[in-house]
Amino acid sequence: MIYRVVISQECLDVLYTDISRYQPRETGGALMGEIQGGILTIRKCILGGPKAVREVAYFEADHPYVEMEIDLEYANSKGRHCYAGEWHSHPQRYPAPSPKDYQSFFTIAHGRDDTDPVFLIFGYVGLARPTMLEQGIAIYLDKQEQKFYKLPIVVK
Repeated sequence: MIYRVVISQECLDVLYTDISRYQPRETGGALMGEIQGGILTIRKCILGGPKAVREVAYFEADHPYVEMEIDLEYANSKGRHCYAGEWHSHPQRYPAPSPKDYQSFFTIAHGRDDTDPVFLIFGYVGLARPTMLEQGIAIYLDKQEQKFYKLPIVVK
């Protein structure tokens, strides 16, 4: 079980730049990292790709691009960095997952036997670097309990 998410400042900067670039449309992508002792450390944030669909209240990644980036990061890290989840932005200051988000999270989590993915959502309304973590949430599905949990996010 994961109980905390650690993200590097570099990854947070990548997310901030991408969210700022596309607002007022949603954007997103995938997360790569490693889990040790219940802590997920995000090492790489993959962007949605050139053919991603970005709309005001909808995002769909360019799946072939994202899968290629996941494979490259896995190879470049010599297998240390694995798929760790998904991220996307929301047209809110303080985001809450939509019913569609929960459905998508549930499907993705149950489709992965190799990991327990985490889902990050960042609100882009009034987004600023100093408050970015306050405008983000991490959601985790405990597959045994079939229950979603909100996890703390820290920068390291």
